[in-house]
Formats: sequence, structure tokens, C-alpha cells
Amino acid sequence: MTTKPASGDEADKAREKIRRERAVRLTALLQTWYGNGLGNTLGGNAPGMAPPQGRNYGTGGKDELRFRRAQIALSGSPTSQFDYRVMLNFARPDLLQDAWVGYQAGHHVHIEAGRQKTGLSEEGSRPGSQLLTIARSTMNEDLPVKAGRVGAVRATGVAVRYEFAAIHGFVGVWNSLGDTSGLALTSSRKFADGALYLDAIPNLTLGVWGGTAFGGRGAVENRSRAGGAMIYRSGRVFMEAELAYTRDYAAGAPAPGKNGSLGRGGYFLASYRIAPPWQLVFRFENWDPAQQGIFTGVAVTESGVAIPPSNHKLREYTLGVNYEFPSRDARLQFNYIREDVEEHGGPFFGVPRNLVLLNLQLGYDSLSLPKTRPEDYGRHETSNKKIFPLQNALRIGLLYTPAVGHGSAIAVLPPPGTPLKKVRNPTLGLALGMEVGLPTLKLLPRAYSRLSADVMAPFDVPSFLGFPHTSASFTLDQVFLHGTHGGQGFYGGFGVGGSYAVYSGLDGKLFIGDNLSSRLGIELSVHFNRLPEPHVNLQMRLPL
Repeated sequence: MTTKPASGDEADKAREKIRRERAVRLTALLQTWYGNGLGNTLGGNAPGMAPPQGRNYGTGGKDELRFRRAQIALSGSPTSQFDYRVMLNFARPDLLQDAWVGYQAGHHVHIEAGRQKTGLSEEGSRPGSQLLTIARSTMNEDLPVKAGRVGAVRATGVAVRYEFAAIHGFVGVWNSLGDTSGLALTSSRKFADGALYLDAIPNLTLGVWGGTAFGGRGAVENRSRAGGAMIYRSGRVFMEAELAYTRDYAAGAPAPGKNGSLGRGGYFLASYRIAPPWQLVFRFENWDPAQQGIFTGVAVTESGVAIPPSNHKLREYTLGVNYEFPSRDARLQFNYIREDVEEHGGPFFGVPRNLVLLNLQLGYDSLSLPKTRPEDYGRHETSNKKIFPLQNALRIGLLYTPAVGHGSAIAVLPPPGTPLKKVRNPTLGLALGMEVGLPTLKLLPRAYSRLSADVMAPFDVPSFLGFPHTSASFTLDQVFLHGTHGGQGFYGGFGVGGSYAVYSGLDGKLFIGDNLSSRLGIELSVHFNRLPEPHVNLQMRLPL
């Protein structure tokens, strides 16, 4: 029996397969960051003082323009079973970041040996070119490795990655949790970790991950991590949330000079692509660097920072806009960040502050998210037929209060002979809203009805998004359209309802807006729930 010769097309495919397997792939990534503390330092430290450990964005504490990543990587598959990756980052003092070789053991298992990320946290394991915010969340960016750091740390070890149908993950053993460099496995104390992700539900990924140190003799360090992740992808929407628990104790702790701490927290991120190149991002995170579940006194981290027993958390709010250039190897990002630090959290996180970050990202054949025509991402329709695409919408923007009672007080010089008095500064804040159209409810001629919910929170208060200064409003609105076609164009109206802060009361509002397109609108509203000092909101509207 003779074997049939391969056709021309089959031979070409075979040669292309061999070429791909033996090819050396070169990738590059350059990220240029600019940060401004808007009157404070980026790290929230006083001039001349060292930046705090907990949230400093990797800077010396000053506004600066710098290369955050300058990476060059070589990867390839010499054969169908072996592959490798070597990555250098010229923006870091530890130049060698990745150096591993891999072996494909059958269809479901891949074994990797060498230096790379330890794999904890979905966001912490994601390549820098794929981040939706400029900086990673606190637990994956700035925390010291010995004081709560979870992801985006590297070590030398062995990882076994697996994928069976809707289940995937890894198990690994590492030289440490990222507090050593080099390619040797010489320490008797190791760190073992793993992750399990489930993709059984459409559009939803659920995962758990964790790890702990083991081995060694005598007094040894204790280092443990545990957490979970949720990722939702559907159409233009991407949402992600992760929770984490951390434990870091020096060898022999607790004892004089032997310190340790427990940390916990998490973040929630949501993004929406309003057009193929444009994406809006919001992230909220909360981190407690010294959970006081066991000890009630001052906690001293293994990295040497004393943290009082209460009111030391960081709550961070990030609003971002991403623009992807057509090549998708270039991206421009803008982030506005509010660092809401509780009164005793300053030594670890810095003072409460507002920040602006800019990132210009350039790549060469860089890794990217699947390019499945994001311009064709579907929109979600409700069971009720919409009058126009922006009938059901999310709103996000800025709050302006002309002169609120809790604003910053400043002394002014009165005319001669009159007593000294105080005046209040206008303040800015965050204005979030959501609206749902009621197409069958007809109350006024040529008007349609909608239900609106708004949350308005000033920035310059001790606890951002906390009572008594944050107010919530619920109104029934009447919307009048003018000269619109398909719901696009100018509109205006009013709403009546209630407001809640530390007390309940009536609320009314006036608003005008413009539906710029079926995917984006803008609205200006005035709430009268705190007369004579109204809340003025300027918001973007995004369809649900």
C-alpha cells in the first residue's frame, strides 16, 4: 500500500507549520507615564520625605514623566512540544523579568520551568499591555511583597498549567513570593500556589487562587495568600472583581523586633466600549493593610510600618478613558484617581489626594486581548421596546456644589471695623446615576417618563462616598424631546422625588441634555435637595 503524496496546498500548510514552530518571535512594549498630584505628591508624602509603601505608583513622590515599562521579549517553539520566553525590562533595575522553557505534555498539560510571575490574582497575572487602568489595583501594584503584595511578582520555580474543557488553572512551586531575584532554586523555604478557573457559564469566569510558604528549619517566615475572582464579558461590557486575604509574618514573630500583619481587601472594575477605539473604565477598591482580627494594638508590618488598630484603610476610585489606535499596538490612557485614606492610614498610604495619570503605550507585535471585532460587540436590549437607544442609560460625571456647608473653610479679611467671618469654597465630587425608561407611562403631552437614581459625593471630605456628605436621590422624570431623529438630539425636562443622606427629604431637579449618538449622550442637571446650595451634575450617558 502506497501513501498518497501531499497536494500542493497540504505541503504548503505543513511547511508553514514547521516554520511557525521554529520561528523566533520578537515583541516589544514601551509605556510612558506622566503623573501629577494636583497639589500633592503622587505618593501623598510631605516634600523631602520618603513615599509611603502602600500606594506610591512606583515614583519618588514627585510629579514626573518616566518610562514605566521598556520591554523586549523573545519567544518561540523550536519543536511542537517545547517553547520558551525571555523578557527584559530596561525600565527596572532587575533587568531580567522572564526566562523559562516549557514542555507540552499531551493535549491538556503544559510544564514551565524558570523565572516568571507566580500566577496569583487574575489582574496581577495579566500582561501590562492588556491593563484597562494605567496602574494595577493596590494589591497588585505598590504593596511590599512582605506586606500584602499579591500579584504581578516574579520568582523562579516550576509551574504546571492545565486545561480541561471549561476548567483551567495551574499549580506551582517557587523560590519565594517574589522577594528574590536570579534563576537559582537554592532556598530551603519555598512558596507553593495554584489557581482554578471555571468557564462553564456563558460570559462568566469564576476562579479561586491561593498559596503558602513551606519548608525550612527553625524559625521561618509565614507568608500566605488566598482569594477569588469574577470576570464578566458580554458585548461592550467588561467587569471584574477580586477579593484577597494576605498574611506576612517575620521568622519568630510575634516577638520584639519580629513583626507581621494580616491584610485583606479587593476591587471592582467595570468598563464600557462606547466606540471601537474608545473605552470608559471605572474601578473601586478597598484595602485594609492590618486587619485587627487577632491583635487589638498597633500592628507593625514585616516591612517596618506601624499601623494603628483602626481607621487605616484605603479606598481608591479611578475614572479612566482609553483610546486604542487602529494598529492596536498603540494606546493612550487617561486616569483620574481619588485616594481616600482614613485618618490613621497616612503612614502606609499617604494623605488623601487627587491624582492624574497619563500613559502612552507603544508596542511591536505585542500580546493583546482577542481581536474579535470589538466594533461589532452587541448591545443589550431590555424586554421593553426602547423609544431610542439611550432610553436606559448609566450616567457618570462630576458634581459641582457652589458653597457647601462641609467645604474647606478659609478666613477672609472683612472691611475695617467688622468681625472676622468664614466663607466656604465651592467643591467638586463624583456624580453617578442610572435611568430606566417607562415607555407605557404617559403623564404629560409630548413627554416620556423615566425613573432616575443618583449618588452625589464631594471629594474633599474625610470619607469619600460616606455619610453624611454623600446623598442619594430618586426621581420620576418627564423628558421633552426637541427636533430629534431616532432619539438623537436635544432634550430637557424636570424630575420630582426624594433624597436621602442622614435624613430623608424631597428632591426636585431640572435637566437639559443632548444625545450625541446612539451610544453617547451628555446631560447637565441641577438638584434642589440641599437648597440654597444645589448640586450641579455634568454627566456622560451610556446605554444599558
